[in-house]
Parts: sequence; structure tokens; C-alpha cells
Amino acid sequence: MPLRGLAGPVLAGLMVLAGPMAPARAGVTPEEEARILATIRGRVQRFLANHRGIAARRWTVVREYDPDDGRLVKTAVYDADQIDYFYSKPAIRILRCFIDGRRVDNEQCDSDRQRREPHLQLFDGDGKRNYAVRITGEVTIKGQRAYRLDVRARRKTDRHFVGQLYFRASDLQLLFLEGSVARLPFPVRHLYLKLHFRKYGQDLVGVSRGYVDIWVRVPLVFKRRIVTRFTASGHRAVRKRP
Repeated sequence: MPLRGLAGPVLAGLMVLAGPMAPARAGVTPEEEARILATIRGRVQRFLANHRGIAARRWTVVREYDPDDGRLVKTAVYDADQIDYFYSKPAIRILRCFIDGRRVDNEQCDSDRQRREPHLQLFDGDGKRNYAVRITGEVTIKGQRAYRLDVRARRKTDRHFVGQLYFRASDLQLLFLEGSVARLPFPVRHLYLKLHFRKYGQDLVGVSRGYVDIWVRVPLVFKRRIVTRFTASGHRAVRKRP
């Protein structure tokens, strides 16, 4: 499972389920857009000023398929304590590991790919230099009005996110995001991720569950579709050291 965890700690610094969406309604005015984005940036930057990451326990299922015939090749199930740092690689401690239903050494569910540098923050002090963000409309998610934000990377790297974010209109809480990266790293041919968020405290909103779909191909050597699903609980903010 050489590319497990390629999506990495995606946008962990956003202060942060969703269901079927209604069609987009008319967009907001430029003045409203500026106010909304300024509010989101201010909230995120205040949190980043005092915290360096978010810790949680994750339960993860990774299934590998043969992309040609859809045959399931391998299933890994593991739980782990994980700290997603905003500006450095995550800390991960595998607690239990099962491969195809059999308990194995924890190392078999571990990989350097799970400890990649995080994606560049959208709303920190460098966010405007890394991304162009605009509100492209409103949608209804489970009866709640939400703003859809489109994110475009100003540079094409595998640390730049591209896609959409959905914030609840009433309080600007992030509900979910979906997208990919601006440049796929070799040997990835396709990457799609979707993360759902929940509020876990007055200021802390973190990832509650996620889905990552990666297609990998090295001609004549290796080809896999790797689908990862996870849930998370026990979130806590990790404060900066004095």
C-alpha cells in the first residue's frame, strides 16, 4: 500500500454533515463576498496564532483495487492517534492494524506517505499569495443555506489544494470540502478527496470523516485504485509551546 495517506493532513488549520445539495442560487455581492472572506480569514488566523495543530483518534479503512477489473486486492483497517500540524508533518501512532481481517504488526499499516508535509493554508497570512478564493454561489445543505467557495491555486504543486469549500451562511462554519491538488505527484494519475467537518468546541472545528480516492499507475510495474475512508473523534486543539 505504498501511497496510503497521500492526501495528508488537508487544510487542518481551517476552523471548522453534508447531504444532497440544491442548485446554486444567485451569488453574493462583491461587498458581501469581501466581508465573508475577511471574517473567515480573521477567525482562522486568530486560531493559528495560538495553536499548532489538531489531535484526534482516527479509524481508517483502506481498500486497494485492480483498476482494470475492479477486483479487491487488499484491505487494511487500523486506528491511530494522530496530530495534524498546520505547518509540519503529522505525528501518527498506529494502535492496531488488520490486513485482510488478520491482526498484524502495526508497522504494516504505517507509511512515510502518511507523514507528508501538509497542504498550504488557505487563510493564513500567506493565503492570498498561494490561492485565489471566491464565492460562486449559495447552496442548500440539509435545509441549511451555505456559501460555496471555489479555490484556485496560484502555483501548481502537490501542496496546493484546488476545489470547493462549503460554509454555513448563518455562522460561517465549514461544513465540508472536496477537490484535489494542483499538480498530481508521480505516479498518481487521479486524486479526489472529500472531508466533512464538525464543531468540537467553541473555537475548534475539525474533520469528522473523510474519503480519498487515488489512482496510481507505473507502466509495466504497478497499478492500483486506493480508496480510503476514515472517521475521527476526540478532537483537541494543540496549543503552541510558550
